[in-house]
Amino acid sequence: MLGLVEYQGSDGCNMTLAVLQGYVENQGNCWSYTLDYLGRFLEESRTVVTPPESAVQAHSAYLVLIRTLGQRTGELHNALGKATGDSAFNPEPITDNDLSDWIQQVQVEAVATLNLLEHQEKGLAESVRKIAQTLITQRNTLDDRIQTCISGPINSVKTATTGDYHLGKVLLTQNDFVFTDL
Repeated sequence: MLGLVEYQGSDGCNMTLAVLQGYVENQGNCWSYTLDYLGRFLEESRTVVTPPESAVQAHSAYLVLIRTLGQRTGELHNALGKATGDSAFNPEPITDNDLSDWIQQVQVEAVATLNLLEHQEKGLAESVRKIAQTLITQRNTLDDRIQTCISGPINSVKTATTGDYHLGKVLLTQNDFVFTDL
């Protein structure tokens, strides 16, 4: 980050209006790179007759690159989990209220998913419809499992998160990666 422009309101609160960031030389984002890679691989598989090789051999260069992305992602999350001295970013203990809120959110999402599945059930293929019906009839069991998935206090912490982290925000830079806009 090179700088920013802020507005200070009459209430004394600051609001960021613009951020200036340095330019990062790159070969594009990881999402585009991966789509291009898969497109080339599939086209080559369709048009070129070659002896079959193992997936590891066929994708070795890509796998090395993605292993690096996994390592950088882990390093990012480790950094987010460290105490910084700034209370806005320090890890905090998980509370009973946090657990209750998280369980409630999972229950809401499960109900919405099962309702959507039930609404779309008639348009599903017969083999899939039977599985969907089984899931739908197990609503109460699923809700019970969600409710009891955590028993007792958890000795862990909440940390800052990356927010909207996805491959479109990861720049490929000379066989390494730079995260943007987290």
